[in-house]
Amino acid sequence: MRIAMTGVSGNMGTEVLKQTFELPNIELIRIILSDKRRNISLAKKLKKQYAEKIDIIFGSIDNQDLCDKLVTNVDYVIHMAAVIPPLSDNYPEKSFISNRLGTVAIVNAIKKQVPQPKFIHISTIAIYGHRDEKHPWGRVGDPLLVSPFDFYAKDKLYGERYVLEANLDDWLILRQ
Repeated sequence: MRIAMTGVSGNMGTEVLKQTFELPNIELIRIILSDKRRNISLAKKLKKQYAEKIDIIFGSIDNQDLCDKLVTNVDYVIHMAAVIPPLSDNYPEKSFISNRLGTVAIVNAIKKQVPQPKFIHISTIAIYGHRDEKHPWGRVGDPLLVSPFDFYAKDKLYGERYVLEANLDDWLILRQ
């Protein structure tokens, strides 16, 4: 099995990558990392640990050519890349690039593939808006009421909508 992943430098992505490599039938995992110094260090560690079973692409998640390369000839795409609060609150443009434009680029890349890989998109319960002690629980069917200045939730909701309207062959949205 060949898998493409985004977001492997985050907490969730690190664990998903580790758990996925423990599966018996993994042929290759291709990842995309921004070219920050800590990601270059991470890439060296991953290459040493997984050798030829990992393929690493450096660049921005909103780069269409890189996303095309990422998803070429894979069976699954797991899209976990996200800029989350408080970083997204302080730098809304980073949220826009990762959470919105990155999702658009990944989905557009998948649409070009024949056959299309199965797509798993990680979203967030933040799209339900603020929860407090009077209304702590979310339920299926609750309205999506993004808080007005929550750039993270707004951009993730846009990403979900793009996935829904893309007419992909096989897709799944998980809200963490």
